[in-house]
Amino acid sequence: FHSVIVGADGSLFGFGKNDFGQVGRAEPRLPHKLPTAVTLTVAGAPVRAASVACGYFHTVVLTSEGDVLTCGRNDYGQCGLGHTLQKVYSPQLVMALRGRGVTLVAAGCYHTLCAAAGGEIYVFGRNNHGQLGTGDTRSHSAPTAVRAFAGQHIRAIAAGYYHTLVLA
Repeated sequence: FHSVIVGADGSLFGFGKNDFGQVGRAEPRLPHKLPTAVTLTVAGAPVRAASVACGYFHTVVLTSEGDVLTCGRNDYGQCGLGHTLQKVYSPQLVMALRGRGVTLVAAGCYHTLCAAAGGEIYVFGRNNHGQLGTGDTRSHSAPTAVRAFAGQHIRAIAAGYYHTLVLA
């Protein structure tokens, strides 16, 4: 229901449904019919996007500095902010991933995964079918490490409605 694109210069644009702030703009309930610029900041300084992933109603942005920002629906903790407040209207820094060397991001329906340079996979969000790979079915509102791939080179990650894929 929404799309977010990264420009060649690292700028970010969102459009589509925005019920939960998933477009990255603070105008809730207003659909954006044309790509609209999204402001990205970390500690008050502007940053550039390197890649983006969209879930059902949430968005995950990887910055060129390796930081992760999220916005949108968060009732299962899929924004990774350590809480389950339902709506996150503008991109927020996932502090728990700061300095972790994140290189890849992916978003499923209600879950998120991030891969770091050392082979670490961090997951958060809904886990009702075990899609986080944590060995249980509890949802996680903060990034949780899945160390099955530690030390391996992660080539790609992907997520679907209720599944997660890692290519090492």
